[in-house]
Amino acid sequence: FLCGVMLTEAASGSSGEGKPSPGVVQELWFGIPGASVKDLTHRKIFETAAPDVRTISHLDVENQGDRYGARYTALLKVPASGKYRLYLSSDDSAELWLGKDATQKDMTCIATVKGYSDIHNWGNQPNQASEPIQLEADRFYFLQVIHKEDGGPDHMSVAWSGPDIPSPVIIPATALFIPPGILPEEKKQSPAKAD
Repeated sequence: FLCGVMLTEAASGSSGEGKPSPGVVQELWFGIPGASVKDLTHRKIFETAAPDVRTISHLDVENQGDRYGARYTALLKVPASGKYRLYLSSDDSAELWLGKDATQKDMTCIATVKGYSDIHNWGNQPNQASEPIQLEADRFYFLQVIHKEDGGPDHMSVAWSGPDIPSPVIIPATALFIPPGILPEEKKQSPAKAD
């Protein structure tokens, strides 16, 4: 797919203590020119914490602004075991990465948009859909989207098809969870012990 190299990790991605909460983490960096993913990932700013971090419910956003880059991170949990295909739509460019488990260790770029695609159109470009991927219902999979917008209208969406889902639909909120340890307040170090 000619995806770029992941330069930083958003979090450890470990399952950690406790159960993940529903949602997706959206990290935004503003004031970055260019329309390709590398215009974000090849800049030093991408190695720093995002100044704007939000929790959203779906991988379906639009009109976030101009000259920005975004990273969306979630744990994906499918409703039934089987072969799934994931789809990406964006304006401007984006890359969709999926792990073999709940960590970032073995993530692979599975779909891309170069330039832009029409909103919710999963077939504008040949690499917008992944190959069929075997996913198990009792497991979490680390999912990440890197999205770059230069100017004008913008959007980013991820859909799936699979068992009992014959055609692409936006991944529902019930299948997306926040990886433990990824939000800024969870990354803070615990206070030092008093002597």
